[in-house]
Amino acid sequence: MTSEESFEVFWSEYPVGRKVCKRIARKAWNKIPSPEAHLLEILAGLMEWKNSAQWQNINYVPYPATFLNRCQWEETP
Repeated sequence: MTSEESFEVFWSEYPVGRKVCKRIARKAWNKIPSPEAHLLEILAGLMEWKNSAQWQNINYVPYPATFLNRCQWEETP
């Protein structure tokens, strides 16, 4: 899977209400070393955050680029 294909998988899983600035999110994705190799880890972290109480309020969901730049998938919600 290419980096672009893996980004599209990530993008499709991100909460709809915060899917903005796709171009900026793609730049953040490309800053991750071998993002396609970490896709499953990133998606697992994203799923944890999506199921967290905090993210039930869309106002507390960061934009995709922010989520990626913070490596937020590595944190526990």
